[in-house]
Amino acid sequence: EIFESFLFPRLAGDEQALKNSLIHFFELYDQDPITAAFPPQPYFLANNHYFFVNRSLETPASSQPSREIENLVSQGRWKTVGKPKQVKRGNT
Repeated sequence: EIFESFLFPRLAGDEQALKNSLIHFFELYDQDPITAAFPPQPYFLANNHYFFVNRSLETPASSQPSREIENLVSQGRWKTVGKPKQVKRGNT
């Protein structure tokens, strides 16, 4: 259900399909991890946040994600957890 209602429309750039999605787009890596103001999520428990994140790489040839934060207020940084996975539907 998450793939059909959020990920595939997001990858296809279908803004109309995303308007009623329970998951909202949020630039996580643009936020300071200590002072981030997370958007309200009425369907999830308080202080539980779930995100699908576009990961920018340190360099085009790198496999390491960039954790640089534009407006860093504190000394925090995002910890990389997990590995990127390809999402496919059929042959695409």
